[in-house]
Amino acid sequence: MKIALASAQMVDGDIAHNLAQMERWALEAKKKGAQLVCFGETFLQGFGALSFHIEQDWAVGITTGSSLFRKLRELSSLVAIDLLFGYVEREGDSLYSSCALMQEGQLLYNYRRVSQGWKHYWRTDHHYREGDTVEVFSYRGKRCAIALCGDLWDNCADALPWGRICCSGRFTSATRLRSGPLAPGRSTLFRRARFAGTHCLSTLSAPGTATAAQPSLSMAPYRRSSLSARKACS
Repeated sequence: MKIALASAQMVDGDIAHNLAQMERWALEAKKKGAQLVCFGETFLQGFGALSFHIEQDWAVGITTGSSLFRKLRELSSLVAIDLLFGYVEREGDSLYSSCALMQEGQLLYNYRRVSQGWKHYWRTDHHYREGDTVEVFSYRGKRCAIALCGDLWDNCADALPWGRICCSGRFTSATRLRSGPLAPGRSTLFRRARFAGTHCLSTLSAPGTATAAQPSLSMAPYRRSSLSARKACS
């Protein structure tokens, strides 16, 4: 299985632009033989699209039953590639930092970030919420789980089902590998993955958002993770 990691340009609040980027890189990933293309956390609306004033942010969130999600399902189906992307989800009276996995034009799994670092929690109210579970699900014959950014090193990381995860991913505002040594928390992540016998879908950091001159596509073979997982996933 080939997985494409798209370091694509996103613009805060410009869904049309970000959607066009997803189409562009989905087509490029398909040409290179990928079965899955991955985009960053809240890529669809932009990582900085929220003002953390609910009166403004209500219009930013989208539902999984929206016409925009239908377009993304159509994109997955027409290009014949699976999509994984972050977005600001609206359900009921709540907003979440969520990650959707679409397989063959259908929403296979929707994950809600469980750590609170995605928001200005010192100023937000009950409308900005986190998920309360990390589940293992089946994807193309693999038992997988998704984690977003701080889910992997905040206090909630100890609650993740490391012994049952076959695939853990961190998808951030810029899907590019950071060079240099790992921070202690991230080194702990790789040790946990190694001892749990897990697999690595992607282990990425966020040095900054890709600019117009920097967009790129990296191909990552699905393989067993280790303490050198950064190289294994490059």
